[in-house]
Amino acid sequence: MTAFIINVTDIVGLARSLEAAAWTVADTIRVILGNLTPEEVAERDAAARRRRERAEQTSAPADPQSDETFRQHTRRLELAAGISRVELRCHQDTWLFVTTWMQYGRYPAGLLSFPDNWWKESYRSRVTELEHDMREISLSGIQVAEILDRLAVTLGLPGTSRPIYLPRAGATDRALARRLYDGIGAIVDLVQPASSDQVSLPPIVIDDRPAALSNETGNAEI
Repeated sequence: MTAFIINVTDIVGLARSLEAAAWTVADTIRVILGNLTPEEVAERDAAARRRRERAEQTSAPADPQSDETFRQHTRRLELAAGISRVELRCHQDTWLFVTTWMQYGRYPAGLLSFPDNWWKESYRSRVTELEHDMREISLSGIQVAEILDRLAVTLGLPGTSRPIYLPRAGATDRALARRLYDGIGAIVDLVQPASSDQVSLPPIVIDDRPAALSNETGNAEI
């Protein structure tokens, strides 16, 4: 016959655990029924107030200026889509910056075959070497729209979102993207869809230089 030794301490501990569980169940039922103490009411109201404040902060009204910026961006994409050709003149390093950012996310993972990536190789036939390491690139409207959209994401234009395959741009890249975006956008803004006047677009020139200041001898001063 097996003898069972009952420890009084264990019995007391079990009884206290059961009592605590019973009080927890009873307290939960009381709260559900709304029978709260004044302290609990105050705590509930404070928690609700904090939730409202957080919701108001996260759902703040949109900035009208940001909305207008994104509408202008969308309009530029639409205008660029109708361009047949435009020339971009910039330094070779600036063009390398463009092609580098344009190649991100062009090769879907898991596919055995995919269309030729224009931004990796095909564009080379459209590039003319100029003096002083400058380049002239002949771009179609589709390519201009693609560049504008990628630059907008790179510089963090309001209303745009960064895809997961695109790295975060540093301060230098954002500055370059802004300068290119503004320069290209200024020319795209000149487009008038279905215009009867067939005037060629001026080239997009990214070649900023200081204004020459003449001294008394007539020589340029910088």
